[in-house]
Amino acid sequence: MTETIKEKVIRKIYAFSEIVNLIAEIIILSLLSILIGLVTYYTIIDLEKALHVGSAMELQFLIDDILLILVFVELLRSIIAAYRKRELYLVAVGEVAFIVAVREVILSVITRTAVEVVLSSLAVLIIAGALWLIVKKVSAQI
Repeated sequence: MTETIKEKVIRKIYAFSEIVNLIAEIIILSLLSILIGLVTYYTIIDLEKALHVGSAMELQFLIDDILLILVFVELLRSIIAAYRKRELYLVAVGEVAFIVAVREVILSVITRTAVEVVLSSLAVLIIAGALWLIVKKVSAQI
């Protein structure tokens, strides 16, 4: 008798956690969509400024905005991938980390700081190695 009550409580807790998880994912998707819209708006503004002014700083802002949109889109894709297949969530998050690291390399190259280029390139190599290991482990389990 107590075992069935315990099982019912566990099922209710599990159902509640699924609802909370779904609500959190909806909030995250909504906020990411808003951020993509805002960054797109500012990208258009920066594009207009870059066309009129033509300075290297404006070009850097434009590239930064475009790469930020790419990061947000990758985050959105990773959430959708996690919703479809839970075992691929870690791979999707690793891909987002790789995109962020590549973004930092590109921005370091534009600003021409050698130390930042070396550090961000090292980060890309480390993340690529970690992503390779994760994909290898996940594909072995599937």
